[in-house]
Amino acid sequence: MRTASDAPHLDVLTRLGHRLPRIRSAEAAAVEVVRGLAPLDLIASVSSVEADIAAVVAVNVPPGLSTRLSSELGDALVGTRIPLDGVESLRQPVRLRRPYYGVAGAVETLRRVATDSALVQALPAAADESVVLSVPVIARDSVVAVLTVWGPGCAPNLGPTLEVVAAMLAAAWETDHRPAVRRFHAPSTPLPDDELRITIDSLLTEGAIVAAVQPIVRLYDDTVIGYEALARYTPRAEVATPDELFASAASLNLQASVDLACVRAALHAASNLGDADLFVNVLIGTLLDQTGMAALDSAAEAARVSPSSIVLEFSEREPVPDLAALQRIAAELRSRGYRIAVDDAGAGHASMRVIAELRPEFIKVDRSLIHAIDSDRARRALVVALLSFGGHIGARLVAEGIETHPEQEALLSLGVQFGQGWRLGRPVLTRELEGHPDVEVVDPTWFARRRVSPIRDALATSVAPTPQPVQPVTTRGSRARRGLARALTDAARALQSEHDPMRILGVMAEQMRRVVPVTEMAIFVADYETHRLVPVLATGPDSDEILADSFSLDAGMTGWAFGKGTPQNIPDTTAPSMARQVPGTPVVEESLLLIPLVAGEHKLGIINCWRLGVGRFTERELEAASLFAHVAASAWRNAQLYVELVNAAMTDPLTRLYNSRWLRDTGERDLTRAARDGRPLALLLVDLDRFKTVNDSAGHAVGDLLLQRVATRLRMTVRGADAVVRLGGEEFVVLLHDCNVDGAARVAEAVRIAVRDVALPEGSGLKRLTASIGVAVYPLHGLDLDQLLGAADRAMYAAKHGGRDRHVRAAPLPESPTVIPLIRRREGRAALASSDVRVRNPRERVRRPATR
Repeated sequence: MRTASDAPHLDVLTRLGHRLPRIRSAEAAAVEVVRGLAPLDLIASVSSVEADIAAVVAVNVPPGLSTRLSSELGDALVGTRIPLDGVESLRQPVRLRRPYYGVAGAVETLRRVATDSALVQALPAAADESVVLSVPVIARDSVVAVLTVWGPGCAPNLGPTLEVVAAMLAAAWETDHRPAVRRFHAPSTPLPDDELRITIDSLLTEGAIVAAVQPIVRLYDDTVIGYEALARYTPRAEVATPDELFASAASLNLQASVDLACVRAALHAASNLGDADLFVNVLIGTLLDQTGMAALDSAAEAARVSPSSIVLEFSEREPVPDLAALQRIAAELRSRGYRIAVDDAGAGHASMRVIAELRPEFIKVDRSLIHAIDSDRARRALVVALLSFGGHIGARLVAEGIETHPEQEALLSLGVQFGQGWRLGRPVLTRELEGHPDVEVVDPTWFARRRVSPIRDALATSVAPTPQPVQPVTTRGSRARRGLARALTDAARALQSEHDPMRILGVMAEQMRRVVPVTEMAIFVADYETHRLVPVLATGPDSDEILADSFSLDAGMTGWAFGKGTPQNIPDTTAPSMARQVPGTPVVEESLLLIPLVAGEHKLGIINCWRLGVGRFTERELEAASLFAHVAASAWRNAQLYVELVNAAMTDPLTRLYNSRWLRDTGERDLTRAARDGRPLALLLVDLDRFKTVNDSAGHAVGDLLLQRVATRLRMTVRGADAVVRLGGEEFVVLLHDCNVDGAARVAEAVRIAVRDVALPEGSGLKRLTASIGVAVYPLHGLDLDQLLGAADRAMYAAKHGGRDRHVRAAPLPESPTVIPLIRRREGRAALASSDVRVRNPRERVRRPATR
């Protein structure tokens, strides 16, 4: 029951719900929102977000609300551009996509970037208003703005109301093109070109640009592989941030000069980094002629930095016009010892063709693909595609902007090994810099305490087995090679014919024994969630003990070889100090092959092959096993991607439930199985009552939120073996296996009660959510999926005509059954009827084997 305190919130939501749908401009919608929140004793602002900058679009300070604030403050704030990293109340909603409640931390930042005198005068008076509540505005799957409130009415329990307002505001960004920050420049007059040139020259001649460095780490153990240099300086008028500096420099044809100044600052910082690589951003245009190349060499020599420890990050603000010139630049840089990374992959102008032609050593994935990757299947699929692409061209992926533990774990599970972001380490300076009070200042010993393992060393040591000198070919050797070729060909065919990852493991074990005969064998899967190698298949007398023993990714000889990612021949398993004994197995003299399964950059697992006796495996057998592992890992990874893509195609993106395509494919198969086993199969058709009222009263964003809540309740109500499907709109289907009419009626009643318990967002227009449910069971009410759906559909309509909020059993099938056309076929039902896709049941997905 709503309390009296809910009434103002509801009034505000109702008013905005009626007014916002008629507004087609993002700016006008922002003004409407900040004014609409005034009755809640709130000062409100909306800031548009693009890249690393938030630009204030609208502010409303209600008259008389505070003696310390005035309407002049709002007028002065509009157009102010604020770096996100400087204000936690803006950074957190954008980076983490969640509300922020706490200290604003904006006053000092505003003092640094403000150019309007009225704003500067108002800031000291505004300092007391320090607690804010900020929520992200998400449109087209991106944070496009932040809604921030403060004042007497600001409290944590205001969060749900603001989230609904943000959802309504997002619709304005959906109907208009996304506002660019440049549309909201501060009203102050820009500096004339001469003054702007003087400002930029002062940064160049004074050596005012310095480099902060941010660690790039190996995700599974936080070992530093390098540091990215980030340009920093004391903010100036019109060039408060590096992005603004480069934009202004471009307008004055000073881009190359500014770029080289940033490169020199970065190289100067390299002396503190020890063995770690230095990642330096450089514009391709800077290196197009020999002058820029010579300046780079001169800067490296002056800083006494070896080019072999430098990775040049190519970042472009414009499309690359001449790929041939780009290739020449890359070849010349590599001849000098530099390595190359492509920055902002997945965004900007780093196209796949540019990356393919450049063949960089590193691909840095833009943070727009990394945020919320733990819950976004589309982003995960894109990163997997980049991993595969990188593997083909020999490039390693580095994920940028990792902010949360779930993001890091999701990346590890996909096979991404390297990353950077605030979770892994914030940028640091080696000396104080005015205008950057929040950046930590460290001394050289700080770098010395970090564990470092640069990739250039790994490349030098992690190589395939050294080829043996060419020996005279014998007839027996020729026959052996032909036998190996035949075995590898047969193995490749067998593996490529499978699409189920778990069945591939069985094929893998069978084919491996044909390539290299062994006494015992085990296959371990890398579980990056628990940081363990999990045994999933074992042969031989000790198989039970092996399957019961999972261990850390870096434990023992197996973990060592897995970490190196290259095959190893261990002549005597008792000799290495790192060897660990499998509990419950005897100590015997045996030889061991350790064969990591690596597809691109994705380390999937490892195969262990044993033979009794010391020194029983030859280098030729190691080579054969390595070739087989390459084929097997590729097939296994392809099967995993196949399953992931099938699951994505069969899932409703809003509710994460199965969709109508899945129902068409799986429902018929389940009916065939039920007929074969002589068991019933029940189908519930759930239609939410008066749901159109929600969309009309509060908008589709609130309706979508309510559908997600219903989906969660439905999943919690049914058994794990049953399936919940979003058929389309507000209609859901529940498939109940081995369930008769009475059992289905009991589940339908439980579903009805669960729907009534769903919490309604404020302003939804309903007092309580209810559902009408039709119940149909095979074979009593239908002999195929269409008949069952038709029977459940008619029963559901009978429930609606009977007063809604109830379930009704379908009428029994006539003795001479005929297919009765459905009364209505919505878009989802039409897709169900026309779908001809036949793919594997996603419920048969790969499950991690339980260790014993």
